[in-house]
Amino acid sequence: MHWVAQKMIDEFDENQHVYFALPFVKTMAGDFGLRASLSWVLDIISNGIHQRDSISVSLDRVRRALASNDDADLHDLDALAWSHWCCGDVPNQKKQKSTCRIIWAVMNFVSHENDVKFDTQNSGLTFDGRTDEQYKSCCRQAASALNLAHNLDRSADNSVRLELSKNFTREMVRLDSSA
Repeated sequence: MHWVAQKMIDEFDENQHVYFALPFVKTMAGDFGLRASLSWVLDIISNGIHQRDSISVSLDRVRRALASNDDADLHDLDALAWSHWCCGDVPNQKKQKSTCRIIWAVMNFVSHENDVKFDTQNSGLTFDGRTDEQYKSCCRQAASALNLAHNLDRSADNSVRLELSKNFTREMVRLDSSA
């Protein structure tokens, strides 16, 4: 297992107040770039969504926006994020919020890569790609998306965290061998 993954498994029981996924997102972003990290998070969030519902359609749209890296997509992504944030679908509430968080992470990335400032219409968020804070905010949003999607909080059993750690290790090995 990758040393970051092993460290998180070993230490999480003592530090449950931290986002479990944040070190994974930051490590992958630092080693292989933010785009690879966000792509990995999108893949994990998409895992387990088998039907073509609004979440899977939205995640496909987000994946295309990440690939195109066009700041013209920011308005579309803003509306999409807001629709998931305000969704009243209580059984899927965590997945809806998770989807919104990964959209915000991709919006951070696109604004950063294009060096533009974008004010959201509904949420009051500002993505200013001209600052270094956007990189950190992008990692935090992506980690929050993972935590929400997989209930990586105090109530989650360790098997879920272990599976995420194994997935992270496999992805790091795959990216390392292709580099």
